[in-house]
Amino acid sequence: MKNLAPNKNVGILNRVLLLVAVVLLSSGVAHIAIAQTSVSDALYSISLNITNTTASQKDDIPIPFTLSTASLIDDGFIASDALNAIVQRGGIDIPAMPGTNRIVVKGAAQDDGGVFTDYTPEAQSSTANDVELLPASPAAADAFYFGFDIPAGMVTLDVDQAGVGTWAVTWEYYDGASWTALSDVDDRTSAFSVLGQNIVTWTVPADWSTTTIVTIPAYWVRARVSSFTSLTTQPKASLIQYETGEWWSWVETLPVDTQEQFTLFLGGPDDLVTYHEVFTGPDGLTTDDAAALEPGGSFAISITGRSNYGTLGSTSCLVCKAGALSAYPSAVGEVTTTVTGASTTSLILVDMPQAGTGSTTLVLASDGTDLMLFADGGAGMIAGDAQAITNNANDWTWGSSNALDYVDQIAYDADTGDVINLFRAYSEWATGTTANTQAYTESVGLANAD
Repeated sequence: MKNLAPNKNVGILNRVLLLVAVVLLSSGVAHIAIAQTSVSDALYSISLNITNTTASQKDDIPIPFTLSTASLIDDGFIASDALNAIVQRGGIDIPAMPGTNRIVVKGAAQDDGGVFTDYTPEAQSSTANDVELLPASPAAADAFYFGFDIPAGMVTLDVDQAGVGTWAVTWEYYDGASWTALSDVDDRTSAFSVLGQNIVTWTVPADWSTTTIVTIPAYWVRARVSSFTSLTTQPKASLIQYETGEWWSWVETLPVDTQEQFTLFLGGPDDLVTYHEVFTGPDGLTTDDAAALEPGGSFAISITGRSNYGTLGSTSCLVCKAGALSAYPSAVGEVTTTVTGASTTSLILVDMPQAGTGSTTLVLASDGTDLMLFADGGAGMIAGDAQAITNNANDWTWGSSNALDYVDQIAYDADTGDVINLFRAYSEWATGTTANTQAYTESVGLANAD
């Protein structure tokens, strides 16, 4: 195996149980994190080390490793779905989410003395030389802006005409109040002076905020001209893409001054896993409101993952649809659900297991008469009266405010028969019709249909 350089009430009616069984059986969820996967067929490995240099022990924390998934795919180390890759610690599988493949930028714009030109359509196409990265007569403080759907750690530019002259750029992000220099910038374009496809990387800022440039709200970075002497050839580009540049994994406990080593195994002809976890982060997932996804009287929701009991309260949603239903961690080992129709039914399930790296399945289901909340792992089941949920225009949110540390699967079966399934039916999320953006789909783990 080769080493590369360091670069997921008993009395309730049988019809409700049947409804739940359909969801659970269709999910086919395997608790990857508590199993051990053979990596004998993997061709490569990367050592990933993390050290706690703070003054306190860290427990149950997601850890990002800087890594270009697109480069691994381009160079043949992993397949395009990244399923022939797995993270282990001491031979045990660890929840992990690959970084994105390349995603076309959400926005692009040139600032020439305070006059902005929108280059978004041009940056999203491969037509050569139609993105002017600097004005024809640039000056200090001019800039080119790159907009992303999600926080990103690298951008790839197809530079078709390398700039010639003497100038320098500073790469900056918007922190909610001002433009601030990015850390650890590695600009392989050399301020747009290198011909071909090249990458710019940086450390993803913790305080990065969205802002609006040329009417496009996004996470923006800019390459600002910090000094200028001369320009004899204007730099021009075509397709501009970005990656998150972060491969996420999970640490249960990391004492002070302790280093933990993970190994990323990759390559080989066979899939090492059937899916990767999704680290939903503080914003979670958003599914746009749609008539076909309204719950009505009969529905089933199944979430398999690890709940975060450190962020408590009704705004910390495992799943929420305002004015219709919510499920959220309300205390350590406790989940509260409310379903609102003609009246409101609330169910509280206590003694929820606090999984280590393993996952727990939570199911909320209704057959139009009975409402049921169920969790595996010993928490059991509680029942109440169903509520017919009238249509509303509110979106669905999943794992918002860090309610989920990571998730293996989200499955939803609406009264209409329409479904959402984040584990198998990748197309449901990739089309942008039942989720907010295709880019977000790509950001949570490539085309990982089973």
